[in-house]
Amino acid sequence: MSKNYFSLRTLKALFTLKINYLKDAILVFPYRVLRPSLAYDNIFVTANTIENAFLKGLEYLQRQQFQDGSLKGFLLYPGASTSWISSHVAFVLENCTPANNLCLRIAKYLTMSGADDGGWGYNRFVSIDNDSTAQALMVLDNCKINYHYFILENLVKRQHNNGGFTTYAYESNTTNAWQIPHPDVTLVVLELLKRQGGFKKEVERGERWLMTMRSNGVVKNYWWGNNSYSIWAQAKCNYLYELDKDNFAEFVNTFTSIPELAMITRMGVLIGMGYDVALDIVNILLSSQLRDGSWPCSPILRVTSQKSYFNSEDHLTGKLFSDYYRSFSTAHCINALDILKKYLSSF
Repeated sequence: MSKNYFSLRTLKALFTLKINYLKDAILVFPYRVLRPSLAYDNIFVTANTIENAFLKGLEYLQRQQFQDGSLKGFLLYPGASTSWISSHVAFVLENCTPANNLCLRIAKYLTMSGADDGGWGYNRFVSIDNDSTAQALMVLDNCKINYHYFILENLVKRQHNNGGFTTYAYESNTTNAWQIPHPDVTLVVLELLKRQGGFKKEVERGERWLMTMRSNGVVKNYWWGNNSYSIWAQAKCNYLYELDKDNFAEFVNTFTSIPELAMITRMGVLIGMGYDVALDIVNILLSSQLRDGSWPCSPILRVTSQKSYFNSEDHLTGKLFSDYYRSFSTAHCINALDILKKYLSSF
């Protein structure tokens, strides 16, 4: 009887996931086939053109917000992301004053969508994870919205013995690589703990582990197709390590997509990339903005195989996904423009 019940419950869950995916696939179809033309034929970089591009991008995200304040992004097997992408956009834009209302609406959505679930995940159809939860809690803190403290306590308890944080809850003797510590997740969780205060030992353990997960000054990443996300997370969370101007110049010269370039911008400012490099990045960002205010997002998020471990970076395999909604790319691009406008004005 219980076996039959479990089978029926499993089938129902799988059916629900499939229906959700199909619904999101229909919603995203116009974004996939009707991509707008470029916003500008020719553009000259000034403080005003940077500001206008920033505002157009912000207006795009505001139009994409649903009535409950959520955003959608990507389209993986469980459907589009809601909780994670909403949290991520607000986390990226937390210091952009014009985006305060956008972030506040997202924060209110998060209180309704996961505060009583013990955390947040990619969307409501999958398990909660440490990355989504950490970003959501920082968004709520930034918007001065209270949440159940047990969510933070449970997150801290999930720290692995080696000091890192997994994406999904760790289980002893697991053969699922999604349940081992991931550096890109650990960076974000440690940032939350540093902001909270009172977790000095946990932060120190995590930082010691991260020191073992570096290559040429960049922390390895698990969920992304290249190092741009790790560079962004390191800059966002103030883990610069030995990354220098030469390393950074190599990343600028080898980027393959617009969000990659936008994500490494903060690091460039922190290490003093110089006026000409900053101006080149602005030119590329403005020249690639679409008429609706968004920026394109080629495949960047990797659904890494559950059998892929960190024996070698080359062993991490999995399909790369684009964000057809362009929420991810647009948030990072307007954040980069906001940073670059201030940086260029300092020369």
